[in-house]
Amino acid sequence: MLNAFETARVIEFERELLRQLCGPETDISSSSGESQCRARIIASLRNHKWRDPEHRIVFEALEKLPGGNSYCLQQRLPAQATRMGFPDVNWQIYFGGASAWVDTETADKNNAAIESLVANLLAACRETAL
Repeated sequence: MLNAFETARVIEFERELLRQLCGPETDISSSSGESQCRARIIASLRNHKWRDPEHRIVFEALEKLPGGNSYCLQQRLPAQATRMGFPDVNWQIYFGGASAWVDTETADKNNAAIESLVANLLAACRETAL
């Protein structure tokens, strides 16, 4: 069982990870290599027990949508969450001023940062489960 500090730490990892997945510098599915990156990230998080219910909703909405850049996600994620029965997600937390275009070098760096966040999140959960 997680104590309050550990739970807060995991929730912060979750929030930052989802912000990165929805954010302006991360178009993780606009090319085939990035589609593989997105698929790998989604697969690695499928069994994660989300500590914040809203985080679970955002992840499930991301999982249901095919890839696309952050602009496309901003257009489609709220509708997907509403179709799932959750119209009241605070999307500002996850979108934070996203732009429609990002250069490949920036996207590659951010994809690596996302994969690092996934590893940190899963490690934090494993540590607290021991």
